[in-house]
This record gives sequence, structure tokens and C-alpha cells, in this order.
Amino acid sequence: MLGFIIAAVLALSGDLEARQRKADKAADSAAAGDTGWRLLFSLPILQSLLFFVMLAIANAGLQNYSVVALGALFGTPLGVANTALSGYLLLTAIGVLTGGLVASVTNRHALVAALGLCAASLATFMIGIVDLGGLFLITMMSLVGFLTGVIMPSRDLIVRENTPAGSFGKVFGFVTTGFNIGGIVSPLVFGWLMDNNSPRGVFLFVAAISLISVATVLAIPKLRPSSRQM
Repeated sequence: MLGFIIAAVLALSGDLEARQRKADKAADSAAAGDTGWRLLFSLPILQSLLFFVMLAIANAGLQNYSVVALGALFGTPLGVANTALSGYLLLTAIGVLTGGLVASVTNRHALVAALGLCAASLATFMIGIVDLGGLFLITMMSLVGFLTGVIMPSRDLIVRENTPAGSFGKVFGFVTTGFNIGGIVSPLVFGWLMDNNSPRGVFLFVAAISLISVATVLAIPKLRPSSRQM
């Protein structure tokens, strides 16, 4: 039902989309010299791609393997583990809304992403180390979901501020292939961990890769202000 509602909204916003396409086309023409493979394989864009890959791996690990890992590690009842996962997913959505408000009042998007990732890494580490019990497990998983959502708007704005005017669509399409790459890698890694009787490794690996991604996002060099997407 939500799909039909959203489709109706998109159909009614056709004029807005047409105006946006016209504006994008004008921006593309103005920035024609900054397009091409040379841009996509520049250091800031490649680092953004790597950032997206690591975020996708971390998110997929919790979404797809947390329930079975908790059961194998602590004997967590299926209902409790699934409730914890539901809390993670619900609070992710709420976190996105909160992160949008944060991103609108600060331009230090890399710092916001870094702090959120550090906190999420610590919370995930605790989940894998300590048997938190039902209530605290649900709370901690929900907290990780919230922090994951908070960084998403800042994540996208990091890409925008490192993209020349008129190239945002192409660059964003390129870096979001990191989600696909992460989706390919994550089952191989987490499936191997579970097959080798290491359910704790699922949470420790998610915590580690979240922490490593902090270094990646903080190391992304900034383009000159005149070259950024307006």
C-alpha cells in the first residue's frame, strides 16, 4: 500500500522533476570539463566508495546474521533476538531523520559520521562480548541502529561536498555501487565466521570495520570550494 501512495506522490511531482532535470542539465554543461573516468577514479571519490563498501558490510552483518549469531553465542531466544533486530531497523529510520536535522545545522559532516561510527562500534563490541539479557540487548541493538541512521545524511553530504558541480548524479551512482560490493562480500565473510563456529566474530568484525571506516571518512581530502556541488 505504501508503494502505491509513494508512486502517486512521484507522479504528481512530475513538474518538479522536470525543473530539476533542466537545472541538472545546465549544471552539467557548465562543468563539462570535470566529468569522466578521471573524476570517478580520483582519490576522494574512491575513498568515498570504500567508505560505502565498509558501511554496507557492517550493516549487512547485523541485519542478516545478528539473530543466528546471538542464538549460537548466548542462547538468546529467537523472539528476543528478532525484537532486537526490529529495534535496530526501526531506530535506523528514526536516526536518519535525526541525522538530517544534525546535518542541517553543521557542515562538519565527517566529524558527525566519525563520532557516530565510533559509538556504534563500541556498542556492537559490547553486544558481542557481554550477554546483555533481553531488555539491554534490545536497547543496545536499537542504539546501534539509531547511530547507523544518524550518520547516513552526513555520509551522503560528504560525497556531495567532494563532487564538482553538475556531476553529483554520476558520482553518487558510482559510490553507491559500494552497497552492491558490500552485499557480495558480507555473506562470504559472515557465513565463513558462522561455519567456523565463531558467532562472536560476527559482532567483532562489524565493530572493527566500523572503526576502520572512521579513518577512511576522516582521510577523504576536500576539493576546492569552487569545485564543489552547489
